Amino acid sequence: MSVDVNGSGQTFRVEAVRPLFTVRPARPRAFFDLLPADEPRFLVNTLLGQTEETPVTLLVNWPTLLKR
Repeated sequence: MSVDVNGSGQTFRVEAVRPLFTVRPARPRAFFDLLPADEPRFLVNTLLGQTEETPVTLLVNWPTLLKR
């Protein structure tokens, strides 16, 4: 994410927030690294060749289903 900040005066304000890029991590807690500042690049472990979204199913109140 990229964030515009304003620290002038007595307050610190976060203004516009924008994504820098879209990434599909290979795992939920995929590791990433920011390479040296003189060459600002990101190294991210991502999935290749997968273009469709994977659905997520959220089951709420599941203990009541066990009582049946």
